[in-house]
Amino acid sequence: MDKGLISNIQHFSLGDGPGIRTTVFMQGCNLLCPWCHNPETISPKPRLMFYRNLCAKCGLCEVVCTRGVHSIREGEHFVEVDKCDFCGICEKTCTTKALKVSGKYMSVDEVFDTLYKDYDYMQESG
Repeated sequence: MDKGLISNIQHFSLGDGPGIRTTVFMQGCNLLCPWCHNPETISPKPRLMFYRNLCAKCGLCEVVCTRGVHSIREGEHFVEVDKCDFCGICEKTCTTKALKVSGKYMSVDEVFDTLYKDYDYMQESG
């Protein structure tokens, strides 16, 4: 089955109109709008995003990553993105949410199953 590259599924979206909705963000937008609020979605490939200000420099990501993407040296976290295969293990391990993989391949059924979990809320929200 074909899969699309999903950047994010945002639950409980309230902007841009009445009611509660779940928004699916696709990866690979090529419009390059100057007001873009999601520049991480521009790349047509998955990306590893690192939020330095959230990093505790604990080294857990360095321990679990089998590709040597992360290293903590002299109190700094270095990320070699070109080594990353976007498996997401570092994202799952990071306790401060300093790491996020933008772009995960999902089938239509997988996206639908995720959206359907919010069905009851949406029926009541207008």
